[in-house]
Amino acid sequence: RLAAVLARAPGPPATGQGASAPEWLDPFPAAEAEELGALLAAAGALRGAGADALLHRHLADPLTPVRAGAVTGLAGPGGAETEVAAALRDPEPRVRLAAARALGRRPSGATALAAAATASAAAGAGADEPEWLETLATGLGDAGGPAAVSALAAMLDGPGAGVAAAALGRIGSPEAASALVAALPPTGAGSRARASA
Repeated sequence: RLAAVLARAPGPPATGQGASAPEWLDPFPAAEAEELGALLAAAGALRGAGADALLHRHLADPLTPVRAGAVTGLAGPGGAETEVAAALRDPEPRVRLAAARALGRRPSGATALAAAATASAAAGAGADEPEWLETLATGLGDAGGPAAVSALAAMLDGPGAGVAAAALGRIGSPEAASALVAALPPTGAGSRARASA
């Protein structure tokens, strides 16, 4: 069974002699797509012979769980960071989340995550995408470095402020502390406002 799942060509299989499945019918069972995604992630972690070719082959798969598994697998030791960073622009949230989590495990991933955070802010991503904002902030906090601090500082003014502050606290550098202090309201501003009321 394992060999059959791994041997599957990317994309849904053909349903007949040259006939394609109707759009409303997914000929590839969801459980098998999940299984293949998990196998791809494991193949990347193990980095066996032929793993890179297998993972690259499934990066453009039309099935979301398969693409997410390929992204996770490519993020393993010695993986292709450029392809993982490109997955931050995938139309499916699950694939973007897999890429953000993977890049957060690498200090070099901070630059791509910072660019994704900037693009999300420019596109108006907000409170309607809490998981995306949380995953971006967590990844930036895990990756650390100046690019992460700058991106998290910018997030302090938006709907992801709480997770951005927590991520800056985890980084713990002087620059991260300065960003947190700069985001605080001026000392005594609240008491002065109450006194004048």
